[in-house]
Amino acid sequence: MPNPQDPTDLDGLMALHAESTQGTWVVMPQIHQDTKVVLEGRGTFGLIAEVSTAPADYGRANAAFIAAAHRLLPKLAAELAEARKQLAER
Repeated sequence: MPNPQDPTDLDGLMALHAESTQGTWVVMPQIHQDTKVVLEGRGTFGLIAEVSTAPADYGRANAAFIAAAHRLLPKLAAELAEARKQLAER
């Protein structure tokens, strides 16, 4: 069984991605509130997460990373799977 807590477990990470809310995740910056990650075009009705942090950016960098990672994971996983396949064929 894949272990989604293991960062080297590609199957586990992809299983988590498949179970997560589908669509494009974007950052919704807030003033004097935690920054939010939401589904594109849905505003707070598409809330994925509220991100808070102590730095002065109100969690914007963390939220941007979460949204970008969700978009990039399938592409990175496909490239990694292809690279692993090519290495195995050598």
